[in-house]
Amino acid sequence: MSRPRTLDPSNLPDNPNPTKDPKRVHEVVDDFQNRLEFLRQSFLMGRRSGACDRVAVNQDIEKLKRALSRKRKAVVVRD
Repeated sequence: MSRPRTLDPSNLPDNPNPTKDPKRVHEVVDDFQNRLEFLRQSFLMGRRSGACDRVAVNQDIEKLKRALSRKRKAVVVRD
């Protein structure tokens, strides 16, 4: 019996296809570095604006945990 597939947030394939072409390697590395820099800038901008309030973030995480652990479905109130 095969192992069940996990929900990997990185969305990497189960059977990676590594490249040996130096040009393609540089493209992949540049793309990764651009994404990493975008994340860094987004994080710093959030910190400067006060959007990353630790208490608020922790409260949101707790709220998500409670919502995910519910036995029954949430009631949606529509106007």
